[in-house]
Amino acid sequence: MARVIVSKEARSDLVSIRDYIRDELLSPDAAQRILAELKKSISSLAHYPGRGKPLDALIAVHTEYRYLICEHYCV
Repeated sequence: MARVIVSKEARSDLVSIRDYIRDELLSPDAAQRILAELKKSISSLAHYPGRGKPLDALIAVHTEYRYLICEHYCV
């Protein structure tokens, strides 16, 4: 099984997404649900590291990174 490393910046982004939904959209239940779904998608990469689409299909940059769509977010 592959190891998923979530950077400090990515963890900060997750907190910001949760806080925005909770505080600006006034939806604490949705904030928790979406955060849980994002974390679930991220951790699924340990079992399926090739999951998702190549990032260079989304933006014009050569990289071997891949991305997933979860709710309305790319992870």
